[in-house]
Amino acid sequence: MQLKHLRTFQRRVKQWRLQRGPNQEAFFPQDWAAGRAMQLDWTNADELAVTVAGQPYTHLLCRCVLPHSNWVAIQPELRSRMTKSESPQSAVRFGAKSCA
Repeated sequence: MQLKHLRTFQRRVKQWRLQRGPNQEAFFPQDWAAGRAMQLDWTNADELAVTVAGQPYTHLLCRCVLPHSNWVAIQPELRSRMTKSESPQSAVRFGAKSCA
């Protein structure tokens, strides 16, 4: 971009701001329909250095959130027996805590 192009751009931006006023906050509402979404977050829990009977317990934590109700469940999963679809289902069946 040449200097003359930059100056033209700056002048037009200044004119646009004078016509429309200061910047306004942008807001995008997030309306979640019940039963339509689940958010998953997998966290590597090895850094916690958990041991069971002196042996390292290598596992992941699966955090499941239903955004409509803010319903949360956290489920530990062993890497050796884990499938990605298994944890959300077990979290929904076996317990959760509401964070509302």
